[in-house]
Amino acid sequence: MPSDEAYASEEGLKIAEVETKIVKEAGGKVAMTTDQKEAERLDQWLDVRVYGAGFVNNEIIRHTLKSGDTFALYNGGSTCDPNPAADRFFFGIFAWATGAKGVFQWAYQWGVYDPLDDRDGNQHDWCYTFPRGKNFCAPTPNWEAVREGVYDWRYLLAVEQIAKSNSSHAQKAQRLLNEARKEIDEFLAQNTYTCYRQPPSPYPYTRLLSAYSVSYTHLRA
Repeated sequence: MPSDEAYASEEGLKIAEVETKIVKEAGGKVAMTTDQKEAERLDQWLDVRVYGAGFVNNEIIRHTLKSGDTFALYNGGSTCDPNPAADRFFFGIFAWATGAKGVFQWAYQWGVYDPLDDRDGNQHDWCYTFPRGKNFCAPTPNWEAVREGVYDWRYLLAVEQIAKSNSSHAQKAQRLLNEARKEIDEFLAQNTYTCYRQPPSPYPYTRLLSAYSVSYTHLRA
């Protein structure tokens, strides 16, 4: 990743053009945190487009897939406010529905002065985990929500495999996938996802629980 968010300025874009070209000519692959304008300008050198959640909509996804580049996400969930439900949604069903091949956060531990004291800086201490002793980090509800989101994603991928199989549960699995994807597509069509928004209401836990049931039953069979 030669540059981070080069789209923020014309100077940054010019530097990114030079850097990405050098990496490609050396035989490397280029990943960039990007927006649509930057992606189009640097397209001939990009391999992985990492979009901030606030830029993501159906048009962005289609354009990235058409380009042949890999689509990835960052800066979603509770970037702006500690919100475990938003983290679970971003790292789970949202990532699955958009077809992202990778999801990450801009930072997982960003404390201001004392990370255990929110009063000593101009913003809250942005920490998914907190330092605890020399070689240990204490998790937070947000970190546990990231884990739950990853599990949601894994279950949905399992249900996709069931839907493609000869299982007696295949049709039910496909119906659940269609319903979940339809809800996310509608969400993306109406809103550009940002960390300031709550997950869509009602949050599709019921579909996920049904998906768990289908995958569990299939695996037990």
